[in-house]
Amino acid sequence: MFDVGCGPGSITRGFAEAVAPGEVVGIDFQASQVNQAEASRELYRLTNLRFEVADAYQLPFPDQSFDAVFANAVLWHLREPGRVLAEIRRVLCPGGIVGIRDCDWGGRICSPSIPLLEKWWPLTIQIRQRNGGNPFLGRNLRRLLLEAGFQCVEMSASPWTAGTPEQVRNCATFLKAQLNGFASTALEEHLIDQTNLQAIADAIDTWSGCRDAFYMDTYCEVLGFR
Repeated sequence: MFDVGCGPGSITRGFAEAVAPGEVVGIDFQASQVNQAEASRELYRLTNLRFEVADAYQLPFPDQSFDAVFANAVLWHLREPGRVLAEIRRVLCPGGIVGIRDCDWGGRICSPSIPLLEKWWPLTIQIRQRNGGNPFLGRNLRRLLLEAGFQCVEMSASPWTAGTPEQVRNCATFLKAQLNGFASTALEEHLIDQTNLQAIADAIDTWSGCRDAFYMDTYCEVLGFR
C-alpha cells in the first residue's frame, strides 16, 4: 500500500493498521510532515509502516511496486496532475487499485453569509490558481484517470461539513490556517493588504460565533484499476 502526499500520516497509519502485516509506505515532499509522520509511527509502534521524503512527480520506486495507491487532497495543488497519475500507474502492479480524493470548491457553502468572507472566497480561488493548483479539479478526476490509462474508473462525491459547535470551531481554525497559508501570495500579488487579512480572520471568528453557522466542502472520489 502506498500513500502519496501523506502529510502527518494519520490516514497512512490507518492503512497500516488495516493491512498488517502488509507493508505501507507514505511519502511527502515536506520533510517536516514526514518527521511528524515518523514520530507518530514510532508512538504507535507500527513496524509495517515507513515514511520517506519524495517528489510525487518522480517516485523513487521501481515499476509495479504496490498493489494499491492512495492520494488525498494532493492533485488539486499541482500544475501537472497527469504526470503524477502516470507515476502512480507506473508503480502500481497490474490489476492494482488507485484511490484519489480531491476537493472541488464549486460545492463550497458557508452560512450565514458574512460580506467580507463572500469577498474572500473568490480570492482563494485566484490564489490557488496563481500557485499552480486547480480549485475545481475534483470534478475532473474520472477524466484524468481515464486519460492516464486506468480502467474501470468509478467516481462519487461526499461532503465535508461543520454543523455542530465543536465542528464549527475546528472549521474556523482550519479556515484561519488556510488564510495564513494564502497570505504571502495575497500580499505579494497586492490582492489584499495586512489590515484586510486581519479583518478576514476576525470575520471568520464572527462567523464561527453564529449559532446557526454551517460550512460544507465537496470532495470528489475516484477509483481505478491498472
